[in-house]
Amino acid sequence: MLSARLVLASLAASSLVAWAGSMAACGSAEDTTAGAAATDAGSDGRPKSDSGIEPEDAAPTPIPANGIVLVHAAQFPAFRICIEGDKSRTPIPSTDLMPDSNVPGVDVGSVVRMDPLETTPGKIWAFAVDDIKGFYKADGTGPSCSELLGGSSSNLATEVADLSDDLSSGVHLLVLRGSKADQTLAMEKITLPAYPRFGMTTIPVQVVPLSTEVTSRDVAIAFGNLGSDAGDAGDAGALVTFVNGVLPFGETAPVEPYPLAYNPNDEAAYASRGFVVSRGAADAAATDAGDAGLQVVLVASLADVQGLSAPRSLPAEYFAAASSYVLLLLGSADVDASDERARLHLLAVPLKAPVIDAGVLDASLD
Repeated sequence: MLSARLVLASLAASSLVAWAGSMAACGSAEDTTAGAAATDAGSDGRPKSDSGIEPEDAAPTPIPANGIVLVHAAQFPAFRICIEGDKSRTPIPSTDLMPDSNVPGVDVGSVVRMDPLETTPGKIWAFAVDDIKGFYKADGTGPSCSELLGGSSSNLATEVADLSDDLSSGVHLLVLRGSKADQTLAMEKITLPAYPRFGMTTIPVQVVPLSTEVTSRDVAIAFGNLGSDAGDAGDAGALVTFVNGVLPFGETAPVEPYPLAYNPNDEAAYASRGFVVSRGAADAAATDAGDAGLQVVLVASLADVQGLSAPRSLPAEYFAAASSYVLLLLGSADVDASDERARLHLLAVPLKAPVIDAGVLDASLD
């Protein structure tokens, strides 16, 4: 269980795997003016002040929280994992069911939260859910990882990592990426800081690109009124680009959370305000950063993102629950799949920093 003083707010296991709702379809430059969004960010993606001067390097001190988030960003079926440091348990997730399913697992383009590991992980193996689901009863009981890995079913396992890291504290993404077909299937650890939130008129966000269809090329991510003209100084809700440049896989941008301006009491705004993701050529060197040739590949409102991230919640409560959020960019912009989790989409992972009282962490948090 997570400790009382260190929390991952709103990452209830059931809410982060029961994906539902709808997401805005991938648009074209003709569908929105966001393709020509004015950049209001520095070269490293950090927001500029009104004068155009980048802010001082002093960043808010990240405050650690505890938790692990399994992320499916691979060309691989829904999966469960076994961990060398704790082979007595059944594969993880053991109880979190996939969407429209009575089978536990991490579905394509989705995430599942698990508790911190008190032991060193060591080797991690991935199993395709379909390969092992027949071993388990409806109540989840069945072979332990030790039994799976020591018997004839061991050939169903793919070793994806060997981690000596301490995952007992801090927030860590364990991202399954690559493909088993070309022997690149691997699990990558990405550690996230939780930042404090000041006031409730902004949502502090960072983006972690986990889609190979947008990494290693110029990408612009803007936020604002989805029907507005970007860069219109007279429009307080105009789209503002807060990430701009080449986004390597798994690297957080901007380096400090960007405060998305919103009115938490305006229910209609959750459907009208949101994100526009644009990308350039596959070869980032072929175009200049910020080139007007960037093509819109995703339009998603705050309500869309919340609907995919936690369908049992509501936008107002979801975006008020945490102190900062990490937006995971998952899926492919180059597919027209019926499964929305295979298409390019954003998931919001809420992080909550413990309360600071006179410089001391409040140990009374639930």
